[in-house]
Amino acid sequence: MALNKLAFLSFSAKRFSFMAASFAVAMTFSTLTMAQTAPCDPQYMDALESRAYLEAQREIAMNQNLIVKPDSVLEYTCFDRIMGTMARAPGDRGNFSESNRWGEIPNHGATSLDESFDTVVTSALQNYINTNYQHTFLGGRGTENYTPQNVTGNAGAYNCDRMLAVWNEARCMNFFNQTQDGFHDFQYLSTNDPRRLPSVCPTNGITAEWINRAFNNEANRYVLQAENPMDNGPYTADPMVTHLNRINPFGVAPANACAEPIPTGVVVFRQGGNPAYYYEKVCPNPGCYYVPSGGGSQGAPSNTGNCQN
Repeated sequence: MALNKLAFLSFSAKRFSFMAASFAVAMTFSTLTMAQTAPCDPQYMDALESRAYLEAQREIAMNQNLIVKPDSVLEYTCFDRIMGTMARAPGDRGNFSESNRWGEIPNHGATSLDESFDTVVTSALQNYINTNYQHTFLGGRGTENYTPQNVTGNAGAYNCDRMLAVWNEARCMNFFNQTQDGFHDFQYLSTNDPRRLPSVCPTNGITAEWINRAFNNEANRYVLQAENPMDNGPYTADPMVTHLNRINPFGVAPANACAEPIPTGVVVFRQGGNPAYYYEKVCPNPGCYYVPSGGGSQGAPSNTGNCQN
């Protein structure tokens, strides 16, 4: 019995030692894993949030700029002319101010109703239009407009065509201008608001602080600088160099000569050629080919030559 107990104790001690060693190894591996795995960088999260905010603000500002302010239906229907037609309507006018049906009224004449309309309605109509729609149609984008006139002294017929005029302008309108309707980067929008009609908005929410946060204070690395200044064209020239002088066929402007050869890194051996060994180079212009020159050997290939046609 004692031997069995000793064997059990020996086995238990060995098992405990093995489990302790395994636990220590696991803890060490876990510690190394945690040390090598960095948590999420809060600056990265700030950059994501700021960039999303900037994108949303830019889209909101552009949408609000392109969706024009509605005009007044009183302008579209030429409401002052409707009043004029009513004031000069033919037929029985017994119910109107100019009637003498109930006897002669002092100081009433053929334009009494016109004057009453102007006093009660036209003055308020003109003040309303001038205060709320003091711009051309379509929130100031159009060229057509309408200004209510006094009924008195205006004997024109009702031939209102303002709805047709504004519809023709709206359906045929392109971008208003590049500065206002163009697509700009955040740097431009931080100091320029595209929402200028019918009046300028104070701010679009895009600030230098948000830009710096979105680009982790490295915004200058992400701002494309146009190589050519604005030429009053419908768009801004892309900030890139085309290198047409290197890719156009020889003799086609602006490629008036073969461009410089471009090395490929390959060594060419020509048996009986001179030089026998040379570094291969290609000519980017169609119609041009590379001609090596100088002396070259297996250990020192020629690296001189030019493109010819």
